[in-house]
Amino acid sequence: MNYLVYLGLRNYDLPQVRASLARKSLDLFERECTLKHHVHENYNAITGSGMSAPATVSITGVLFWL
Repeated sequence: MNYLVYLGLRNYDLPQVRASLARKSLDLFERECTLKHHVHENYNAITGSGMSAPATVSITGVLFWL
């Protein structure tokens, strides 16, 4: 979803907002990947914590297929 919002923001002269969204999105991804060794598909909009889902993919599982 963040990617789609980012694409929409390209239609406006808001470089600081785009940079902030990109930085926060990367921070969220890196934190989850570093601390829990997997990435959630969905995150809580208020807390930023990953939401449980039965189909969560682990980094180990992804690396196996590479």
